[in-house]
Amino acid sequence: MGIGSKLHDYALNFFKANNLKEYHLRVSPSNQNAIGFYVKNGMKKTKSEMVGKVIRMSGEVPY
Repeated sequence: MGIGSKLHDYALNFFKANNLKEYHLRVSPSNQNAIGFYVKNGMKKTKSEMVGKVIRMSGEVPY
C-alpha cells in the first residue's frame, strides 16, 4: 500500500522545513518488519536501550 513510505516522506519534508539535520526513533527489537523498513530508508541502529528492550535508530535528513 505504501503508507509507510508516504509517512516517512512526510516526516522528512517536515524535518527539512524545520532545518533539522538528523532524527531518531526507538523500536522494539522484535519488530523486524519496522527495523527492515527503517534500514531500507537509510536509518542506522545506534544503540540498545532499556536493557535490550528498545533499539535506538538514527537517520540523516537529505538536503
